[in-house]
Amino acid sequence: MKISRLKITNFRGIKSADLLFPDHVVLIGDNNTGKSTVLEAIDLVLGPDRLSRRSPIDEHDFYIGRYLPIEPPVNPPEGMTYVATTEAAEDNSDDADDDDAGLDTETATEDQTGEESDAPQIRIEATITDLSDEQRAHFKDYIEWWNTEDGSFYMSASIEGVDADAVVEALRVAFIGEYAVDEDDFEGRTYFARSLEESDNPQQFSRRDKQYCGFLYLRSLRTGRRALSLEHGSLLDIILRLKEIRPQMWETTISGLAAFDVASDPELGISGVLESINTALNKYVPKEWGVEPHLRVSALTRDHLRNVITAFIATGEGSHAAPYYRQGTGTINMLVLAMLSQIAEDKQNVIFAMEEPETAIPPYAQKRIVHELRKLSA
Repeated sequence: MKISRLKITNFRGIKSADLLFPDHVVLIGDNNTGKSTVLEAIDLVLGPDRLSRRSPIDEHDFYIGRYLPIEPPVNPPEGMTYVATTEAAEDNSDDADDDDAGLDTETATEDQTGEESDAPQIRIEATITDLSDEQRAHFKDYIEWWNTEDGSFYMSASIEGVDADAVVEALRVAFIGEYAVDEDDFEGRTYFARSLEESDNPQQFSRRDKQYCGFLYLRSLRTGRRALSLEHGSLLDIILRLKEIRPQMWETTISGLAAFDVASDPELGISGVLESINTALNKYVPKEWGVEPHLRVSALTRDHLRNVITAFIATGEGSHAAPYYRQGTGTINMLVLAMLSQIAEDKQNVIFAMEEPETAIPPYAQKRIVHELRKLSA
């Protein structure tokens, strides 16, 4: 079994990609160019562990963090129409031009003005070839034909064409993830891609199916998972202590959250419900109880904030930032190294040991580190 094609739409730093893989693949590139994202995408569509999560995706898995439908202005300027489109919707058309994807505020047709767009979707489609006899028997209803010479599906009406040496049996599997407004949560499911196109009730690619067609992603040990958090003992916490910095952020943050009144607008109706509950409550308890019932955004304590607060970093074009631990593996490892060097500068009597650095640091960075070490030792 092998993956011959991978199509990715709206996933993390990839807006749209269509990758054709040879027999053996090595991903080479600078930090944050999408290598880890490609592997995460394969894990999302084929990995069995993802199905056990309450939600296999979250806000930061969407391209530039956009997961809500974009509502057009109520009164667009005269002479201008507005339509919002998503890459996921356009991905279904082979003729879609990448330059036409995204927002189009000038060329939309008049009848689309004022319509609300569909919510963006994460879509990952894997084409699997070199199927075993067991796989062919299990997936027989969803087998398609893949032309290995031109990297396309055999769509001709002539059945004899599938006997060509270059045409092989294939299976397409697609993951679709989106934000469900009614549930206020993220949903993600994997389907047989063929059933998505041929049936109103597409067939899910279940955990049992994944056992026939699995993918195990052995991630590197990400030391940087807590590096830029404010948890006790994190690298950032150590640096702040070494510099004798005691950030007085807790009181301001807690009081700011306490002052943020959720859904206080009477038109939303929530405040009215709370008042009716308060009225009923006062029938049984002293009237001074339950004064001014309202919703607050959180009940976080200082310890909660230490675990919640994290650094966001923008590493690509534009200003969109994502949590630092969602950056590329190489970037995170280099971030840890940079913070360790910061600690070493502030506290001279410190020794660091790094096991198997070649698995965590790209070659060009290894060269810089060796050069720096030689300079320091000289």
